[in-house]
Amino acid sequence: MSQTKDIINFFAHVIKDNRLHPSHISIYVALFQCWSMNRFQSPFRVYRGEVMRLGKVKSLGTYHKCIKELHLAGFNMYSPSYDPYIGSLVDIVDFEESGSSVHKAFREQKLSVQKESLFSAPEFHEVELYFNERD
Repeated sequence: MSQTKDIINFFAHVIKDNRLHPSHISIYVALFQCWSMNRFQSPFRVYRGEVMRLGKVKSLGTYHKCIKELHLAGFNMYSPSYDPYIGSLVDIVDFEESGSSVHKAFREQKLSVQKESLFSAPEFHEVELYFNERD
């Protein structure tokens, strides 16, 4: 019965959260289905291909973006394994057990992971060396 409350609470939070899109909902429902197939054990292992198939998501980028953003938003705990044979660990967050202050903090932050700039301008001598070697 608690599982029914989990999915209902998720949809109640989705209605309030403008950052979530249909792809997020699709991935969450696929994760919830995997959780039910694992008899609601927490945490449980998921495989990218299975979640993508259940969630009807074709793009790897969309899958990774959505699962990371769901984790950042506090809807699940996601621990990637980076091994396709082991699978990643996922834990569905119970909104009633966890403190509302935690979810309030999640609600106020941006979902997308900020990418740091890896580009740095070359020094003058590096540019000079490049053009001298090119000639």
